[in-house]
This record gives sequence, C-alpha cells and structure tokens, in this order.
Amino acid sequence: MPIKCATESIQPVEVETVLSKHPKVISAIAVGVPDQRLYETVCACVKLRLDKGETEESVVAEIDAWCADKFIVSTNGLSSQPVHYVVMDQFPTTRTGKTDRKTLRKMAIEKLGIA
Repeated sequence: MPIKCATESIQPVEVETVLSKHPKVISAIAVGVPDQRLYETVCACVKLRLDKGETEESVVAEIDAWCADKFIVSTNGLSSQPVHYVVMDQFPTTRTGKTDRKTLRKMAIEKLGIA
C-alpha cells in the first residue's frame, strides 16, 4: 500500500530497497505515519546490526545521513527519504508469516507518540 505524502504516492519497497543496502541495516520496512501537514510521512522500521560501543541513536543518525543523497526529490520538493526511524528487534507477522504492516504501523505510531 503506497504512502500518501501530500501529492506523492511513495512505494514502501523503494524506501526498503535503499535502506537494505546500508551495512548496518539487517531489515527495513517502510510505513506511512500521520502528519498534519502532509497527510503521511515515511517511517522506516529497522532492525539494526550494532557493533560494540554503538548506540541505536548513533547508527540511525549515520543511516539518515547516508540516505541524504539516495532519494530523489520531486518537483514539489518532497522526498521519499524517511522522516522517522523506529528501531525494532522483530517485526510482527501475520498467520501466514508475512510482515503485518498494519500492526507495524500502529506500533510505529505508538513509539513515536503520534496521535
């Protein structure tokens, strides 16, 4: 299901493909979270590979900086680069074993404190 950011429809797989190329990302799922101005913004739910002494915050900052030139900015100035990052140990799954994106979105909204 596309993420609706203002007038753009962002495909989660496009975001996930870019994020999965970073060496610290084990797995990434992109979901849309509510935004008062843009309707939705991109949230990357990620499982990270942390080295000794690294914090989640420092690795997320590294990933965000790395992403800066990986996403195309549209003519209206919007980018599909994640605005939010939520670090998780596991992703919820459905009965068939697929990632449960609806539950993941709810978890991300809760962790971010977005109403």
